[in-house]
Amino acid sequence: DSAAADAAIEAGKAMASGIILTKDIVNAPHNVLNSESLANVARRVAEESGGSLSCTILGKEDCEKRGMGAYLGVARGSETDPQFIHLTYTPKSGNVSKKVGIVGKGVVFDTGGYNIKTAMMELMKFDCGGAAAVIGAAKIVGQLAPEGVEAHFMVAACENM
Repeated sequence: DSAAADAAIEAGKAMASGIILTKDIVNAPHNVLNSESLANVARRVAEESGGSLSCTILGKEDCEKRGMGAYLGVARGSETDPQFIHLTYTPKSGNVSKKVGIVGKGVVFDTGGYNIKTAMMELMKFDCGGAAAVIGAAKIVGQLAPEGVEAHFMVAACENM
């Protein structure tokens, strides 16, 4: 029927937009993508969700207060502060029968082990692929707005310099 076809097309558009966002994040050069700009992407995804997604960003000081030393140690040499991103999807009805969490690695550029990575330096930005997939998935879930599930999308974004 026509309504089912229209719903399927809209679902496909939502999935495509999340996949495109994921690819755009991974393909962004390091002079464009850092922990702060990735946090801004997450904020924008939440703002564009029509209220189905909320976004909380923990900065360096918040992470220090929570004892996130291992994460802060990775980010210690970075130009930009680490940004711990937490997007939350809540169904419009408020009825939640299941909770899920999705976590992605958000190292937007990795020079750790610089001397042994000389043959592939142009690929060091791909450590953010997990973070990109998580933010893309959040965008999709926010647009599809499934009922009965609360979803948490978390990314520890930083540079390993």
